[in-house]
Amino acid sequence: MHKFNKSSYVHLEMLFFDIIGLIFSFVMSYFITNAVTLLHPMGSYVWLLVIYVPIFFFSMSLSNMYHKLTFNYYDRIVRNVFKASFLSALFVAAMIFYTNDELDYSRMFYSIFMLSAFVITVVQRIAVYRSKGSAVKNGVKKTIIIGVPSVIHKFEYFITKTNVKMDLAGYIQVESDEEELEAPTLGRLDELEEILKRHVVDEVIFAVGDQHIAKVEGAVALCEDMGITTRLVLNIYNLNISKTHFTAVGTLPMLTLHTVSLNVVELMMKRTLDILGALVGLFITGLASLVIVPLIKLDSPGPILFAQDRVGVNGRVFKIYKFRSMYLDAEERKKELMKQNKVQGGFMFKMDDDPRITPMGSFLRKTSLDELPQFLNILKGEMSLVGTRPPTVDEVSRYKTHHYRRISIKPGLTGMWQIKGRSEVTNFDQVVQLDTAYIDQWSVWLDIKIIFRTIIVVLTSKGAY
Repeated sequence: MHKFNKSSYVHLEMLFFDIIGLIFSFVMSYFITNAVTLLHPMGSYVWLLVIYVPIFFFSMSLSNMYHKLTFNYYDRIVRNVFKASFLSALFVAAMIFYTNDELDYSRMFYSIFMLSAFVITVVQRIAVYRSKGSAVKNGVKKTIIIGVPSVIHKFEYFITKTNVKMDLAGYIQVESDEEELEAPTLGRLDELEEILKRHVVDEVIFAVGDQHIAKVEGAVALCEDMGITTRLVLNIYNLNISKTHFTAVGTLPMLTLHTVSLNVVELMMKRTLDILGALVGLFITGLASLVIVPLIKLDSPGPILFAQDRVGVNGRVFKIYKFRSMYLDAEERKKELMKQNKVQGGFMFKMDDDPRITPMGSFLRKTSLDELPQFLNILKGEMSLVGTRPPTVDEVSRYKTHHYRRISIKPGLTGMWQIKGRSEVTNFDQVVQLDTAYIDQWSVWLDIKIIFRTIIVVLTSKGAY
């Protein structure tokens, strides 16, 4: 009969205020500008709103700023409104540029509108958030919270940072021998039916831990029978780094725990960036090969390319390609040199003045030109432009459990390790920290910043040998 309401927390009130704020900014900017310099009738500039408003709303929606459960930290409000304002202003500027002055516009009016739209939107959003606590309770859901104190306290702490309005009728504790909650306490869990009949209740929120889920099963069924909306706040696992995503397969709820991004749009953008970067990189590799290939041949006997098994995402093994920078017996001699390994724990191998490196190889490594063939790995999808350092099979065989997070994403041509010191970083746990920090903070914008910083590092040969 009824479909699931996926938009139950859409903040229509905030959407309305944003529309009013942008229209007010437009009208106010027109009159301010018109007082300084003569403008055409206001209708001549309405095209600006037609372009600005949809882009603004689209950007704010992507940042979940029209969702009542979004946290309203002030810096988050300012950051996301600025991002939406900047993106909208960019589209308006592009429209002006490409229409060759066919549209009526005034630089002063344009500038005042962009500034006032940003300021007014930030101010009204903060005002709406701060007024939440003193809002009248008409139309607000009458709610009972059932659970354990530790989860209830956490839930209430988080809910105060959102735009959700709640009229709390009282609490019911799952276990009577636990820490007492502040009044009003309505009774025991086995008295729920009578409590619901005595009070006006629109929603029941179950805030339970992993030890009490089974105990509230009957209470959930009771609420269902009585037609009362039920929400479950599940504090099932003590998660330190995993993010959670809740969805459904048919009518079967599914909770997903993940430490890597599952955002399909962002992952598609990352792959697109990889393909474009790989195509440009292979073109540069082709040109550089005209010089590098003959020099490698003249320097020492052996193949031009060095291929080695490396471990990719979640244990997939692939062949990594580099311009050969070592003598042919490098792998055999590595065992003799392990005592001089600078990396603690032996998870990686780095040493000063490695005798296995050829004279030409030393130049290739200092300039990072030996890495150029890896653009082929990137084009094939085995690597990414930015990621974690690709480990060898032998390295992974020595990994401890927490080290495996490094291979939960594609390895990269560059990454945090490369821009934070490269070979100067000799503590493997520090390498792991840099890689996992990248995984936790990942975004397309972070990839772009790392790429630009890598270019600077390569040009200065910092940390390379």
